[in-house]
Amino acid sequence: MAKQAERRAATSEAVLKAGRRLFGERGFAATTIDDIAEAAQVAKGAVYHHFATKEALFEAVFEVVSRDLVAEI
Repeated sequence: MAKQAERRAATSEAVLKAGRRLFGERGFAATTIDDIAEAAQVAKGAVYHHFATKEALFEAVFEVVSRDLVAEI
């Protein structure tokens, strides 16, 4: 069971990292879920499993970036 939870967490982290990089480089509008899935090396369905919409993924990325900035300050 722990292995499945670890895989789930790793997939979510990979998607967040890819989203953060691509949203930062290209912007929200120019980044597709297909781009994010490819960069995270996961299936498109895996992205949607963790984040229902591109907007939901962007919000999660925004939260992570905000926490990182607060930690730096």
